[in-house]
Amino acid sequence: MEQRKITRSDLVSMFLRSNLQQASFNFERIHGLGFCYDMIPAIKRLYPLKEDQVAALRRHLVFFNTTPAVCGPVIGVTAAMEEARANGAEIDDGTINGIKVGLMGLLAGVGDPLVWGTLRPITTALGASLALSGNILGPLLFFFIFNAVRLAMKWYGLQLGFRKGVNIVSDMGGNVLQKLTEGASILGLFVMGVLVTKWTSINVPLVVSQTHAADGSTVTMTVQNILDQLCPGLLALGLTLLMVRLLNKKINPVWLIFALFGLGIIGNALGFLSRFFAPARLPGPSLNMRWFMKTTALRLYGKRDLRLETFDLPEMQEDEILATVVTDSLCLSSWKEANLGENHKKVPDDVAPPPPSSSATSFAAIFWPWVKSGSTNSSRVSVM
Repeated sequence: MEQRKITRSDLVSMFLRSNLQQASFNFERIHGLGFCYDMIPAIKRLYPLKEDQVAALRRHLVFFNTTPAVCGPVIGVTAAMEEARANGAEIDDGTINGIKVGLMGLLAGVGDPLVWGTLRPITTALGASLALSGNILGPLLFFFIFNAVRLAMKWYGLQLGFRKGVNIVSDMGGNVLQKLTEGASILGLFVMGVLVTKWTSINVPLVVSQTHAADGSTVTMTVQNILDQLCPGLLALGLTLLMVRLLNKKINPVWLIFALFGLGIIGNALGFLSRFFAPARLPGPSLNMRWFMKTTALRLYGKRDLRLETFDLPEMQEDEILATVVTDSLCLSSWKEANLGENHKKVPDDVAPPPPSSSATSFAAIFWPWVKSGSTNSSRVSVM
């Protein structure tokens, strides 16, 4: 009898079909129908008679469930057994299905932590890091890296399974898969630990003290500065460990997500979880200039993306003031440098403040009376 052989084109066709394995997912046989679909090229090659093809298809319509990305070895081994059976080997249906069941359990044990617990979180984190900065390469990087590794696992796994046949079962014995699973878990935990400080941003800008340096600058010490000196990312780590503990106690993840949303919104509104801290009162014109300008702009426009350059507030007389105007594009113009001498814009007492912007009340119109109320102490301030 002429030997019937599965060709490389058959293996390629089976590999391509395996990417549709979950298209027919159901809770009775999980991937059973998808696996049967994967085997059609081999069955057509090995069994010319329709009766034999029907019997082979029915043989592979049983329950099958494993991680789709690592199903390649199972498909390869099953194809090798079908090839041996078509050429006269004494292999019954129970043997073929028994090998499938044994392999799918082994591979599911390593596939889930390797693919869903390690590969996908790492590639998602890499892509999301770029996407958060507005880089289009973020989603593209995730898509190509994840699928390149996934497809490589399928293709080379299928080839390995077909070449080894049933001998692959002994190769997977011992502690090989267990060690691989542990290694993948450790790698995943390491990467996620690194990403905790990158993704989890907690800032507690409560002011502890403010001192004036010899050069006239103001040095502000916040709670966040102190925590960062003790251990950078300490709050992020603590929050992450708290979430893990709550998840281990079977707390609903959806409730935890909403709780974090609420904590962030309330904390930002109260000023203890935000980029800047709004004290209860203004102790002086120069001390909290940054807070005054920022919060006033927020109240007027509701914008957090306003940018002010680092500026100086010089000693001012009542007939001299520096003015800044919020333009229609909602950006604050830079304050003029303090040490320009005669280049300071001098505004006489009888000059009215700049007119309101057409889109909203001018920031200068609000700020003007406060500056005119008296001389301002020199202070260098940086506004985010």
